[in-house]
This record gives sequence, C-alpha cells and structure tokens, in this order.
Amino acid sequence: MPAPVVTEQALSRGLKLQQWLDRRGLRQADLARMSGLTEMTISKYISGKTDIGSMRSASITKLLDGMFVSDAWAWTYFEIPVEARSSWRSLRQGKMGPPEQGALETFLADLPVQGSGWMIPAQSMLTVDPADKSSGLQIGQFGGAYWIAKKEEQPAGAVLLGRFVSSGPPA
Repeated sequence: MPAPVVTEQALSRGLKLQQWLDRRGLRQADLARMSGLTEMTISKYISGKTDIGSMRSASITKLLDGMFVSDAWAWTYFEIPVEARSSWRSLRQGKMGPPEQGALETFLADLPVQGSGWMIPAQSMLTVDPADKSSGLQIGQFGGAYWIAKKEEQPAGAVLLGRFVSSGPPA
C-alpha cells in the first residue's frame, strides 16, 4: 500500500491544530478524549497524512466539539476555502460545544476566565459539568477569579467547579 501523499495545505492545517493544542497545554490524547476521535486520527491530521480540509461531517462535529469552537471559526483558522464551506461543516443544530449530558450547570462569570491560552471575557455564560471534576478542561475558582485548565494545572487552592462544557454571551 503506497504511503499517503502529504500536501502543503494538509501540513499547514496539521501544524495549526498542533499549535492550538500547544497554546492550551494539551496533548493529542487530551483532544482525542475530549472529541471522541482516536489518537491515531488526531495524529494523522497533525502530520498532514489526512487533510483536515477533507474531513467528513461526523468527524468535523467531533473535532469542533472537542475544541469548543464554531464552524465559522474553524473555516478561518484551518483556511477552508469559501467554496468548500457548504460541505465542510459540522452536523450540529444548536450551540457549539459537546452535547449536553447529565445535570449541567450554567452561570454568569462576573470576572474573566483565564488559563493557559484561554481568555473568556467577564459577563460570559459558562456551562460546566459538576459531576466531572477529573477529565478535560476544568473550571476552577480561587480568590474571586476563575481559571480554565486541566485539573493538574489548576492553581493551588482552586475549588473545582467541574468540566468546562461551553461558554457564550449573557442570556
């Protein structure tokens, strides 16, 4: 079986995905867990062996839900051509982010939420899964401030509120 042809565009998109992970202090395994894609699939996107621009809608949905980004943001970030955007889109009908599970809590963040590569403005609505205080990105609260990071990267003394699910403008 011949090796896949790696194009310059596929490499560029893979590099962007790796940079996105690096800015957030995440590993490929973290994104795999957050998105439901396999580590091998994430690795192929990053290496350019599989072009992010040729993803199927189901995979696009998983990737963008794991990244907590909208289709429109991803089109720009991954340089999806305008003429390809009608087919390069997720299957989501509602808001961005992963599907809601269990008893989620939504609240208004009165202060900005900060973290490694993250900045969510004050007065944003945050949704967390308070039942999950170990996986993915966590929202922690300390000294009147909020922090978003993996559990082991939370500031000492932070009270974990739960796994970050989504953010949005005030209701």
